[in-house]
Amino acid sequence: MQQQHYLERYRPLFGSEFNSFLQAIEGDLLQTLRPNLLRVKDFHSIGLHDRYPDWQFKKVLPDIEAYQFSRPQRPENAANTPKQRFSLGKSLESALGQFYIQGLSSMLPVLELAPTCHEKVLDLAAAPGGKTIFMAELMQNKGLIVANEVNLDRMRILKANLEKMGVCNTVVTQNRGELFPGENIFDRVLLDGPCSSEGTWRLNGTQEENRDTEWNAPQTEFRDYLRNIQQRLILRAFRLLRPGGTMIYSTCTYAPEENEAIVSWLLNKEPSAKIVPLSLQCLKGEREKLTNRGLENFEGAQFHPDLVEACRLYPHRFPSWGFFFVKITKI
Repeated sequence: MQQQHYLERYRPLFGSEFNSFLQAIEGDLLQTLRPNLLRVKDFHSIGLHDRYPDWQFKKVLPDIEAYQFSRPQRPENAANTPKQRFSLGKSLESALGQFYIQGLSSMLPVLELAPTCHEKVLDLAAAPGGKTIFMAELMQNKGLIVANEVNLDRMRILKANLEKMGVCNTVVTQNRGELFPGENIFDRVLLDGPCSSEGTWRLNGTQEENRDTEWNAPQTEFRDYLRNIQQRLILRAFRLLRPGGTMIYSTCTYAPEENEAIVSWLLNKEPSAKIVPLSLQCLKGEREKLTNRGLENFEGAQFHPDLVEACRLYPHRFPSWGFFFVKITKI
C-alpha cells in the first residue's frame, strides 16, 4: 500500500499508536450529520428515526449537536436494490436543508472560532459551504458573513448550499484569497486552506473500487506550490483581521510543512500575531484523550513553541478524519 509506505515518515509522531493509526485509515469512515438549526428545532424534530427505522443515529460528543449515522448492514449476496443504494444525502430531509452531512473534524474549527450575531466574519476559502453554514447557525442568521471562493464551479455549489440551508446573513464573493481587498475589517476570520488532504485518505477505504487505485505521494514541487499559496493566504487572512479579533487556520492534512511551518512563518512575519490557547468547550476534559497538541519540531525543522496550543486530530483517537487547527489573534 503506497499510502502506508509514505506515512512511515509519521511513525515518530505516534510511537506505539502507529499501527492503530494505520488501522483507522483502513477502516470505514464514521459519517456524521448535524441538524440545520436555521430550519429545524433540533435533531429529533427532523424525524429521521421514524422515517428510516433501520438506520442507526448516535450523538457523538455531549456538547456537539452532531450525530453519527450508519446504514443497515447489507446481507451477503443481497441484490443491489434501489433501497440498498439509498443514501441520506439524497433524502427528502437533506433536499429541504434540514441537516448537513459534515465530518466531525470540520465542525471543531467553527466551534472554536465561535462567531456571534453582531460580528463581521470572513470565510476566505468557503466552498462547499459546510463551515459557512455552521457559522450562520451560531450567529442565528444575524451579523455578516463574507464567504469567498475563487473557483466559479465551486462558488456555484457554495451558493446553492447556502440557499438550500436558509442562510441569509452571508454574501458570496469571488476573489483570489491572497488578493482579497482591505485590512483590519473582520472580527473573525476562518481560513480552511488548500492542502494535500492527507487526512482524508481514510475516505478511500470506504469504497471497494478505490482500494486498489494508484496513489501518488505529494511531490516536492507540489509541496512548494502549496507552501507558497498557504503562506500568501494566511498572511492576507491575518491582515484582514481587526486588532483584537480571532482567526482560525485549519487544514485536513497531517503534514507539518502545511501546518506548524506555515503558522510559524506567519508569527515570524507579523509580530502582532499571537497564538491563543484553544478552549475546546465541546470536548471539555476529553482533549488529552481524543486529540494531540501541535508539534514543536519535525524532521529537523523547529517550529514556534506556542504551537503546542494547536490541535491535531488523528482518526484512531477522534471519530473522523485527520485535521489540524490553531487559533490566532492580532494584538
